[in-house]
Formats: sequence, C-alpha cells, structure tokens
Amino acid sequence: MTDSEVKEFSEKELVQKEEKMFMSPDPAPTLDEEIDTSKLPSMPEDDPNGNVNSEMGAAAPRWGPQHAGARALASMYSKEKRLQEQISVVIASILFVCVFVNLLRSWDSSIWGSVLICAVLGIMTADFASGLVHWGADTFGSVETYFGR
Repeated sequence: MTDSEVKEFSEKELVQKEEKMFMSPDPAPTLDEEIDTSKLPSMPEDDPNGNVNSEMGAAAPRWGPQHAGARALASMYSKEKRLQEQISVVIASILFVCVFVNLLRSWDSSIWGSVLICAVLGIMTADFASGLVHWGADTFGSVETYFGR
C-alpha cells in the first residue's frame, strides 16, 4: 500500500466513524435505497380532542359536526346565545350604516388622502392587535377562562 492509499483508507474510516456517531437509531432511507413502506412508522398524530384517523391513507377530514370540539361547543350553544348573536349582528349593522351615512354627509373631497391613510393605518393596527391577542391566548391561555362560563 502506498501512502496515498493509506491516507484515503483512513479518511474513509474516519468518515464512517463520524457517520456512525451522528446516526439516529432508525435512520431515514437514502434516495438510493428501495423503501419498504410497511416498515415505515405510521403517522396518525394524537389529537387532544380524540379525533384520530385510524385508517392510514383514508381521506376523511378530521373536522365537521362529528369533531369532538364541535360537539362540545354545540352542547354549550343555547337558544339564548344564538339570540344574543343575532341581536349583536343587527345592532352592529345599524351602527355601521349610521357611521357611513354620517361620513357621507360630512364628506369634504379635500380630505380623501388623509382618510385613506388613516383607514390603512387603522386596518393595520386592528390586524396587529388581534394577532397579538391571539398569540397571547395561544401562548399563555387555556381552554378554561375566568369569564364566559
């Protein structure tokens, strides 16, 4: 063996040792290997609501009226709650029309630029604030709230 062959052999050995050291117990197959799908781990992830798709490959959605979360919400949904929502939508619609009529009556064409800028800034502020609230609820919140029970 020449020096270059010994050096090449020892480099290959070092690379193999390094690969072995960082290899996981169940390595992913390489692109060259033929993949036996029966030996791959199945992927139905656990759902905290108990909505598990037990048949692999089934194209059944994991949501809808049979979803455990939907059933829990439906059980808490009374006629009074529905009436409160309908009244809120009607009142909000009336107030929206009143604001729009008031805007049209007091409209001055010289202020359209500032109105447009303020509208865009208002939309961006509302989007940021709602995102911040949702992030906080997802990060620090829980299903059990102190109000609304």
